[in-house]
Amino acid sequence: QFLHKILAPFWKVVARNAEYIICPSAHLAELIHSVDPAVRTKVIPNGIDLAKFDANRPRKRQVLVVTRMVERKGVQYLIEALSGWQCDFEVKIVGDGPYLPELKKRARDLAVDVDFLGYVDNKSSEFRDLFETSEIYVFTSSSENFPIVLLEAMTAGTAIITSNDTGCAEAVGDCAMLVPPMDSTAIRNALQVLIGDPELCRDLGRKGRERVEAMFSTETVTEQYVNLYDEVTSVRGENHKNQKSDDHE
Repeated sequence: QFLHKILAPFWKVVARNAEYIICPSAHLAELIHSVDPAVRTKVIPNGIDLAKFDANRPRKRQVLVVTRMVERKGVQYLIEALSGWQCDFEVKIVGDGPYLPELKKRARDLAVDVDFLGYVDNKSSEFRDLFETSEIYVFTSSSENFPIVLLEAMTAGTAIITSNDTGCAEAVGDCAMLVPPMDSTAIRNALQVLIGDPELCRDLGRKGRERVEAMFSTETVTEQYVNLYDEVTSVRGENHKNQKSDDHE
């Protein structure tokens, strides 16, 4: 917070002199405008290679979490949601970070049976298998821009539970079950609904894959960048021509 205050004047100079600040989500654009309404923003979402995951593989009775282990990612609320409940799904938690020891302690204290896998290379076959074969993916972070991991889950055709705020809801649209951040009861309720309704899981997974194909493929996102660059260079070229004409006169 201290560094943000110190750097704010320099940030404003850089941002105001940019043709555009490209934001992966409208949520981030709103945050920028709350600091400086004069900054020009353009929303272009993150993209993903559709070939990265196969959405048609058979599913295991498995809940997956993939994230960096820091407090704001909200993994502790999933652990609390599982406390005192005999969930007949395996729960795989992938990722490393400073909050991991606390999460392991909380799972032990609450007698929650989860499998902490630690870091898994996102280019590995293990990583791919986890996404392609899990029935449910849970990501209930309290502060996000436009998470790539949600694109990965949608591309893999996994049913998603995620936060109803920030860039998470913007990424998934109506293709996931949305819960308030930091609400273990809501997470448990959503899990119970999906575990009890395999058809709903399949439907959400299918809709998620269709959403990625329509909106977030690498080709679709690249085209938006190219169009923006064409727009900016065209305007610059016209301004330069007008300036030369004025100088000649």
